[in-house]
Amino acid sequence: DFETCDLTIQCNLLKSYYLKDKNLCDYSYNYLDNKKASRVKDLYFSLCRSSKLPAKWSSHKVDSSRLTSALLQGYPDRVAVNRKNSKPNSKRSRSPQRLLYNFCLGRGGQISPSSLLSHAAGKNIPELIIVLEALENPKANAAKGTMIHMASSLSLDQLFKSKNHGNTLFSFQKESLFDEKKRKLIIEERTYYGNLVLKKEATEHESPKGLVLKEIIQNNWPWPFT
Repeated sequence: DFETCDLTIQCNLLKSYYLKDKNLCDYSYNYLDNKKASRVKDLYFSLCRSSKLPAKWSSHKVDSSRLTSALLQGYPDRVAVNRKNSKPNSKRSRSPQRLLYNFCLGRGGQISPSSLLSHAAGKNIPELIIVLEALENPKANAAKGTMIHMASSLSLDQLFKSKNHGNTLFSFQKESLFDEKKRKLIIEERTYYGNLVLKKEATEHESPKGLVLKEIIQNNWPWPFT
């Protein structure tokens, strides 16, 4: 199965190492830096004690879905959407084109080879991610100047459910357009997450009248309408 979260793999590898249970992770212990693993263990046990929780390892694999929901609550401003590559890979290019993402509050970045998500292809490419670790190059192109080293894939359903937990980055906007050929008014309702458009719903209307006409004028008037 394709891995969807860098942090999940690291957590399972760490538990597999300390519990000596190879069933918890598909990767070898050789991928671990022992000194770093020891520091993470000490920090984890310290957090357990300060939170009055049992200071021990769970014997179960990390649930990626539950972890993603927790990460979204902690980092709601780190959501990014996949940007389709405008140019296909050149036949002469020896390295594949990196996955590009637009951040919800502006700028963009690319998935680093150090992230497991860099191996995604086709249907496995996550449409949405939570950026967990990134390094920004202020001199690089703003559209892809940030290198994403760790990320977790995110479903649209998980993102919408976060509204129930006080996520304030959602907004809604109506836009109107008159189709000259059809002689109909098209009203489009958009759902935004920061600067990202998550959802579009368009409805067609005949020549607007009454309350519909009033709302169109209010939304499109160049100065405050009273």
